[in-house]
Amino acid sequence: MFNLSIFPVSEGLKDIKKQKGHNSYLKLSSNAVFNTWKAQLLVKIDEKMKPDQILYEDYDVSFMIPCVSPLPLNVTEEDDYLLLCERTQKAKDLQATVYIQEKARAVKVNALFDVD
Repeated sequence: MFNLSIFPVSEGLKDIKKQKGHNSYLKLSSNAVFNTWKAQLLVKIDEKMKPDQILYEDYDVSFMIPCVSPLPLNVTEEDDYLLLCERTQKAKDLQATVYIQEKARAVKVNALFDVD
């Protein structure tokens, strides 16, 4: 079980305690492959934020498991995901919190400044 906290780019500059995002959860088998996990995260992001386009690379994804992995660790590649699964299995309730922060993309920055 993954508890998801999804934050739009506008919240990324705020103090973490003041950020407002979208919460959801994701249940997946412990043997789900990394690409399946990424695809399911994108489905949840799409449901909550409705972006024009959606790519995993447009988000900073990290996880935390209290008492097992209390500091957020990034999930950028398959080895990171395998670590997440391994550490989740060590948690009492088999749950992890996954933070998903939208990145400021070049397209958005250009649109703000009217740059072509």
